[in-house]
Amino acid sequence: MKTLITFIMILTLNSCGSDGDKVSEDVLITPITGAPEDIEEVKEEIAYDCSSELEVVTLDITIPASTKSCEWGKNGNLSKRNTYTRAKSETPTYFVLPNYQTVCGLEITSEREEFKYDDHIYLTLNNSVLFSSYPNHMEDLTIEGSKVPQFNWEKLKNTKFTNNDYERFCLGSDMGSYCHFPQTQRTGEMKIKIIDEVIQEVVALNIDRDTHILNLIVTGDNDASDCKHSEINVQLEIKVPKMP
Repeated sequence: MKTLITFIMILTLNSCGSDGDKVSEDVLITPITGAPEDIEEVKEEIAYDCSSELEVVTLDITIPASTKSCEWGKNGNLSKRNTYTRAKSETPTYFVLPNYQTVCGLEITSEREEFKYDDHIYLTLNNSVLFSSYPNHMEDLTIEGSKVPQFNWEKLKNTKFTNNDYERFCLGSDMGSYCHFPQTQRTGEMKIKIIDEVIQEVVALNIDRDTHILNLIVTGDNDASDCKHSEINVQLEIKVPKMP
């Protein structure tokens, strides 16, 4: 497998409690309630494309810090309440692959042990949850026709949580995926490797999207430090079919 380092369009914006301009609604993903009717056919097509010779697109991105506390009572957030998920901030990063290549595999690593967040975190790709520091409610987020949970704020907000986050959610962990994040309010590194079959299903759920969205979502209950996360530099290694 060859490695390709190439130009990719990258755009990082902040929304709902983060610094900077808010992301307009037309570029965000509306949570889907069920898999497309032709999902199995699409998955087969993606698996066929990914069965050819692959190369790796390496993408270095900086996810800026979210330094403002939760916007309590604004933008779909609720007021403060201890140990309940009441507010969130989002820091989405957008990227387009050359020639709109199919994503066949994905690995994400941070350069240093530099990342910190408060209270809990969700990392999504095209709204599919890759990782969460809090594994509860994943069944509530799973849609009909797929085992891939979709981030849905309406289903998560006002749910009770704890900060004992030794248990994590890692998409496809039962099939060999690996996720490593620091515990809440502690500094550490990010390492995620989702098995190819699972990433291909994530892509199949939004097959018509040319622009991919990697979104860092942090939730909070009632503290001034909630909804915050530090800046982090990450490297994405994306397997794609080799171009002729």
